[in-house]
Amino acid sequence: MTTKDIHQVYSCDCVFNVYNTRFEVIQHPSYWIPYEGEILCHDETMRRVKKGRPNSTRIITEMDAVERNRRKCGMCRERGHSRKNCPLTRQN
Repeated sequence: MTTKDIHQVYSCDCVFNVYNTRFEVIQHPSYWIPYEGEILCHDETMRRVKKGRPNSTRIITEMDAVERNRRKCGMCRERGHSRKNCPLTRQN
């Protein structure tokens, strides 16, 4: 990739010119002109609940259907029972 392939917007001169402008200092609120428009307040009922695990917004399709396998025993790795009632532990 050569410098000819890069757009002029990404050059250092262009980036530095963005911050070359002068920013106005915000005055103390006592100098502000009084506002005479509508006063807007937020609606608390529209706020979402943040407790718990967030709900998924994913749309589930037939591609997402998964065949559930029965769990394996932790002792003998056979299906159909758990370690608690494994036939190998009953023998001993």
